[in-house]
Amino acid sequence: MTTRSSDTRNLLLHSALAILMEGRDLLTLDAVVKRSGVSKGGLTHHFPTKEALIEGVIEEMISQFMDVANRLGDSAAPGTAAGVKAYMDASLDPALRRASADLAKGVIRLYGSDLRENSPFLDPWRKLFASRLDRFRQAGDAEGFAKAAIITLVIESFVMIDVFNLYRFSAQEMDAIKREMLNITK
Repeated sequence: MTTRSSDTRNLLLHSALAILMEGRDLLTLDAVVKRSGVSKGGLTHHFPTKEALIEGVIEEMISQFMDVANRLGDSAAPGTAAGVKAYMDASLDPALRRASADLAKGVIRLYGSDLRENSPFLDPWRKLFASRLDRFRQAGDAEGFAKAAIITLVIESFVMIDVFNLYRFSAQEMDAIKREMLNITK
């Protein structure tokens, strides 16, 4: 893919993500064309369907998360306290949490009850969730894996709390929760 083509693809992804996150309009190909300034032909060259575009947006979000997690845990071995902390810091990053929740809300708005267990939109999330647990499993320590799995499940619950606006934790409360989760890894 050429740089120009890559730039166009990124512009389309970011335009679609903005539409999903804002929650004012439903995501349509026409809305993405209008927002991005890219022609409909240019859009369909990169994303032939709305579903392909949404999958691209989800994969982009996951890529952003992984970039943050990898940057935070560059030297941390999987399954170690430092590795778990890096994962936790990336997962609980306020901007990423908000973006993930807004993206999930946008997809739910679009598909509602049609977002079934066999939905292709869930596949990238399933892969991410499995890769997180597999990284912790690599340490070969059943107790360490169990601790990391508990932390993973707690962190995933924060996403659901954000998606459904169930509760708001203060920064001080989040810091205390992080400290307690790190205590689990000791």
